[in-house]
Amino acid sequence: MSNKTQVSLRNRVLRTALGALVGFGIVIVALLALTIGPIMQQAQIDGMKQQANKALVLDGTVSSDQIAEAITSPGTSVVISSFDEPSDSTTPSELTLQSDTDVTTLEVLLPKSNLTLTITASNAQSSLVLIQILGVGIPSILLLSIVVYVLLSRAMTRALKPLDELTGLARKIAAGERGGRLEANNVTELGRTALAMNEMLDNLEGSLAIAQKAEQRVRQLNQDVAHEMRTPLASIIATADNQIRNSDLDEEDQKALVAIIREGRRAAKIVSDLTMLENTGTEGAMQVVNLDRLVDELVSKDVPENIKLEITTAPTSVDGDPNRLEQVIRNLTQNAIRHAVSKISATCSFNKESAILVIEDDGPGIPARDRKRVFDRFVRLDESRSRAQGGSGLGLAICKKIVESYNGEIRAEESKALGGAKFVVTLPLSKK
Repeated sequence: MSNKTQVSLRNRVLRTALGALVGFGIVIVALLALTIGPIMQQAQIDGMKQQANKALVLDGTVSSDQIAEAITSPGTSVVISSFDEPSDSTTPSELTLQSDTDVTTLEVLLPKSNLTLTITASNAQSSLVLIQILGVGIPSILLLSIVVYVLLSRAMTRALKPLDELTGLARKIAAGERGGRLEANNVTELGRTALAMNEMLDNLEGSLAIAQKAEQRVRQLNQDVAHEMRTPLASIIATADNQIRNSDLDEEDQKALVAIIREGRRAAKIVSDLTMLENTGTEGAMQVVNLDRLVDELVSKDVPENIKLEITTAPTSVDGDPNRLEQVIRNLTQNAIRHAVSKISATCSFNKESAILVIEDDGPGIPARDRKRVFDRFVRLDESRSRAQGGSGLGLAICKKIVESYNGEIRAEESKALGGAKFVVTLPLSKK
């Protein structure tokens, strides 16, 4: 998992949690704002009714002033006035309630005293409470969000620490370091993931060590075989050549000796290529090489006259061993010559960071499924033609090893210009 992914995961969790918290807080504040006003107003009306009922109980037993004093409460005003038309009824009238934006008024007839009781209460208290709820609730939500963000961020950092360690270990492995492991346990999910990762690394490093030993044994075997075959092959070729020159042989015997010499030389070329492949990258001094000059000199020298050649070069310098780079150019050119019908193109250019060598032909090309396989050892896509023309199946493998030893890249593509094969080599530009 990359660092960007970790940050994105942390941000997603934090944003989700904060969004839920802020949304929940806003909903609570909105519900309070919508319900507290009617609740307080109803409570105020209920209180005014209780005051009126208390006044009715006191009616006829005490004076009007005493009634007013007894039922007065904070937030309400009480007015007792004379009723215009006296009544002999002892039944109180129904409560008359009026309410508008500013005040709520309740009137009731006190029958025994023949008086009108008017209780008035301001609605400003409800508005004030609403303002207080909004004024306190919103800052509280913001403050709580900040606290939750800090705490959750720290918790996420601790929770994602194993992933950070996993990322760091993966980068070390990619850089070539071996032996690193994660702190693992069998309790948490991440701990079990780290345990599985450690087991995978143990298996991979064990397999890598076995593969490296096997490769080393193969290389040593190739070197030993090449060394042992060089002398007898040279002896066979020399003996057959001397026999032809110094003996009066019939035509059939001469053809047989020529075949022996031809096959002996082909075997010697394979031995030479095999030795070169195993030693590539281990010899040769690094120096600044004018790649464009090598292309101009070598390609034009190797391509026969019956094949049309186009060369386009720009001054391009790379760091390397000129002999090794010459091998790359010659091998790619010979490969193009073997498969070209009538035309070959060679281009040497550069961009900001790399030198680019391109060699194309108008031959049958390379199927897409084989464009990586052609760089393996002893691979011949056309067995009969390669053998007839002396190909060892090691030329492209040598090119690949040389180019990669200079931190470059080689790949096979389809030539859109000529229709055949296209080989592209990129090498770092010279730093000198």
